[in-house]
Amino acid sequence: MKKITSLILVIAMLLSGLFVFSGCGNGNGENKNEKPYAEMTAEDLLAKIKDRENVTSDELISLISTYKNVNVKDDFTLENNITDEALKAIESKAKPNLDEYLEKLIKSDIPQVRAYGISLITSLTGVSKKNLELAKELIKDEENEYVLFNTVKALSNEAKSDPEVANFLLKMAKHKNPNIRRVAALSLGNSWSEGVEGATDAIIELMNDEDKDVRKVACKYSGKLHDEKVIDPLVKILNNPDDADLHGDCVDGLTYLWYDYPFFEHTSENAYKATMDYLKKTPRTEKIPAWTAVGAFKTTSTQDSFKKWKEKATYFNTDELYNVMVDIIKDPDASYLARTAAIDEIKSHCSEEKFKGLQSVVDGLTDSKASSIKSSYNSKNK
Repeated sequence: MKKITSLILVIAMLLSGLFVFSGCGNGNGENKNEKPYAEMTAEDLLAKIKDRENVTSDELISLISTYKNVNVKDDFTLENNITDEALKAIESKAKPNLDEYLEKLIKSDIPQVRAYGISLITSLTGVSKKNLELAKELIKDEENEYVLFNTVKALSNEAKSDPEVANFLLKMAKHKNPNIRRVAALSLGNSWSEGVEGATDAIIELMNDEDKDVRKVACKYSGKLHDEKVIDPLVKILNNPDDADLHGDCVDGLTYLWYDYPFFEHTSENAYKATMDYLKKTPRTEKIPAWTAVGAFKTTSTQDSFKKWKEKATYFNTDELYNVMVDIIKDPDASYLARTAAIDEIKSHCSEEKFKGLQSVVDGLTDSKASSIKSSYNSKNK
């Protein structure tokens, strides 16, 4: 009888220990009987999954929840961590259907988990109606900046589809954190936000943001709204030598208006003129014109859309383009990169005869950058 009693006590103790292992934590996300997260490996996390070929929603949520141990950096990226590594090791086909666990992630008490969950709502076909409702519920009260940052990215193509989302993005464009304003500029400055009330005004305001990275994004993508209201603010920046680091982005913005690569659907004579005026501006320097501005529209297309665009864009004068680019090539004060980008533009848009005719122009160069420019031209003149 004593042996039976002893056996019962041993079993009870074992069960008790098992209960403590599976149900109690130490306050840092780890159970009392396991290593702290910082000492674990991805394999330690994966070991808790019974069948890696058939992961349950509870197991996946438990794994994702270990993000609570990972610090969020100032730029709203996560520090290197084993949770990322463990999740990448699980094949997509082994995971449960997203609908089984997404809502629990988005409603989690852990900010890192909410952010991860909201990042999953986008797909090639956009955000589903069901997932959009989850996101809209989240943004009503969400205050965590990391979650807001990821939510703005997740909803970047939904401004036109839902006024609540549009208002959220416009609000985030005024957020105190520049990282959030930057992704708001990306979200508002795209063709999916074209025609959204307030989007153009928000982008123009962001062009003058105190944070330079925010300004760069706003300038670069402003033209995707296809609203000529952005032209004058862009030209103002282009006329300011102190803003030379933004000039390439401003010309990108103008180019989306008048050249509209890769779609070639929109035209704007005013934006084209503003671009040419900038490229003609003298005296030139190592920064002005920005070399990326010179080469902003060198990519062409063989598609019918490009041919149709050329028929509509009667303002696009290849003779004018040739003269502007030759002037840049000959200018010793312009940067080497700007001068070689000008060669690329002529090759892309002008006749073969005109490109061959550049030989005499290039051969006549005598400045300190001449040999490098000759080499660049000769490599393309084959």
